[in-house]
Amino acid sequence: MDQLFNLFIGLNPLHSPLRSACIRILIMGVVLVVVSGCEGDAASSSHSVKLASPDSIDAQPSVVDVQNVEYRQLPGGARILTGDVVNQTDAAVTIVQIEFSLFDADNRKVDTLMMVVRDIEPRGVQSFREPIVSDADVRAARARRAFIP
Repeated sequence: MDQLFNLFIGLNPLHSPLRSACIRILIMGVVLVVVSGCEGDAASSSHSVKLASPDSIDAQPSVVDVQNVEYRQLPGGARILTGDVVNQTDAAVTIVQIEFSLFDADNRKVDTLMMVVRDIEPRGVQSFREPIVSDADVRAARARRAFIP
């Protein structure tokens, strides 16, 4: 890290401590973005993501589980996202808003898709099928987060 820092500021005795701090924060941010972008291959078509309701994180960390997420392109060219949302609680979940990141063939995030799944029975499973409407060349999707109002 110090080598990167010295590369940016050089041996210039005129740099200020504030400038040095800003450059260090910038370098750490870039490193964090690069490292967090290396989570794995988004092209895998099926995965499971556990998502929590903001008001129940302490009591119950896993309210819903998004499973079997699959991106498909139909013969006519339509692109769809399918999967299941599993209610992990003993209470019905009326609505879940799920955000998906959409990726291209090079595993770069190119778009975001928001969708709603309604009426999940206690300990039940609700399947979803959502068309992907995007100008980007989408090849894969990954659930990122859920909101339970």
